[in-house]
Amino acid sequence: MLPGPIYVYGCPQCGHYFARGSIASGNTFGSRLYSDGKRISPMLPDFSELTRCESCHKIFKIRDARKIGSYDFWKQPEERFANVNSAEELEIADYFEAIRQGIPENKDEEHKLRREIWWAYNDRMRNDGQIFSDDQDEILWKENLEILLDLLDQNKPAEHLMMAEIQRNLGDFEACMNLLKTFDHPDLSWVKDIMTGECRRGNRWVVEVR
Repeated sequence: MLPGPIYVYGCPQCGHYFARGSIASGNTFGSRLYSDGKRISPMLPDFSELTRCESCHKIFKIRDARKIGSYDFWKQPEERFANVNSAEELEIADYFEAIRQGIPENKDEEHKLRREIWWAYNDRMRNDGQIFSDDQDEILWKENLEILLDLLDQNKPAEHLMMAEIQRNLGDFEACMNLLKTFDHPDLSWVKDIMTGECRRGNRWVVEVR
């Protein structure tokens, strides 16, 4: 991985500075792919599209922030950027707050945000933790998956598999198997086979597939 410039932005609400890294080049060497469609690549990290201002605490899209300047990853920043902190990483509660605030402007943006919530819950399991903090947390998780299901397009192979995976996560193995039976994309048949096996074993939860 070759880091790109560090970009400095101003919060669209209060103007407070924050920094965000970039990638000049990367690769998927050592990456891990999971049954929910998430790929974790140490040499090609993802950068969130949302953040929360550490000063005014507003959640916003980074694309709506004003770009102030940039500096080379390998060099000391100029004095005005010396104490600028990195963009805040959002937690699950923040994502739900973003939805309540109407930050997603269309179905595609809502789909991406609800998928991030799904992945964030599954990250708890990927990190060997407990998926739910309490009963209310589980209710929110389930509601999010049910809404996400309606936002997915079965005609798109990756989303078809996500629909099956969501049904498996919800414990509806019959619905998952029915979706997998109608999945006819030879290049992804190996994923279908893994998910079918997990259904037959009665496993609801995310698994590593590659």
